[in-house]
Amino acid sequence: MQQANVSLISILLIVISWATMAETVEVKVIEPQQEPHELIIELSGNVVPEQDAQLATLEAGLVKALFVEAGDKVVSGQPLLSLDDTLAKLRLSQEEADYLSAQVQQREAQRQYDEVMSLAKSKVVADSLIAERKANLESAKSRLSNSQARVSLQKEIVKRHTLTAPFDGVIARRIVNLGEWINQQSQIFQLVSDQSLRLIVNLPQEHLKAISNQSEATALVIPDVMPDKQYQLPLTSVVAVSEPSSRTLQIRINLPADTGLLPGMSARARINLSDDKDILSWIPRTAIKRHPDGSNSVFTVHESQKSSKPDGSKIIQRRKIKLVKSDLDEVAVLGLPVNSLVVVSGIELLKDNQSVTTLSVSPISVKTDKTDKTKGSR
Repeated sequence: MQQANVSLISILLIVISWATMAETVEVKVIEPQQEPHELIIELSGNVVPEQDAQLATLEAGLVKALFVEAGDKVVSGQPLLSLDDTLAKLRLSQEEADYLSAQVQQREAQRQYDEVMSLAKSKVVADSLIAERKANLESAKSRLSNSQARVSLQKEIVKRHTLTAPFDGVIARRIVNLGEWINQQSQIFQLVSDQSLRLIVNLPQEHLKAISNQSEATALVIPDVMPDKQYQLPLTSVVAVSEPSSRTLQIRINLPADTGLLPGMSARARINLSDDKDILSWIPRTAIKRHPDGSNSVFTVHESQKSSKPDGSKIIQRRKIKLVKSDLDEVAVLGLPVNSLVVVSGIELLKDNQSVTTLSVSPISVKTDKTDKTKGSR
């Protein structure tokens, strides 16, 4: 009976040993070549004016005179066009005449009121007469104010028959001719500012987080017509509204006045979105496990279990990674800790938290430009 128990225990020990050997797999591991991830994107955009206005008159009328042509430079307040204002000026003359009459009536009402007030000191004037003169004076003052307002209104109407430039710029288009009748909604000129220019580029939405993390983001602006002239400029603004068709956000960069660029020209903006916290790791392609949902992962030796167990095995852990670029048989990924050990063999048969015995191999040597330069177009 005792011999039977000893035999049973021996068999159990052998089974446990076989199970342990079956669960522990020998794998090859490598320490990736790691470096800070340098992310530089280059976007193409258009130079646009800060001010681009379609001008129209505030009054309807017949075009009497044109003072500028397309291509002319104008300054703020400069007359561009005038309408026939004959009727408006005649109406103004009438209002000014009424205003003079109202002034005379107000002065006469004031004289009569002062006269009755002087007689009131001798108590020879009835109170009703005093009240009547006072009412006449107040009525004359009201008519004078009303007449003055009508004169100001008519002067403004006459002024609106002349269209002036709202800002400095260049006349891009002239749409009307002499003798044409125009309404308030009719577009007459296109005025474009030639001093305040900006570069508009479209940023892919996946870079929004990276650019938001930078407190003072800048861009190297390279004009396509003058590639030898480059300007390091701050990003003026990022319009936090995505275009639904292109899934991009608009970046605006104000340009200095001495660039020599014109509205409608093209330029490129090179933006550095590198983050010191992002570590780029170069690993063999054989270390990557692809999943049906399109994601990728690798197995690494668990950080807290790098020291061997009594039986010499270690624990592996699955980590999701992001592929950045490739070079022959190696790929650069994001998502691996610093100084991690990556499993490069038998990954299809491995499971998370599985025990393995490791066999180190030589680190890879990547001979490639590791700067991630992404080009975008607009």
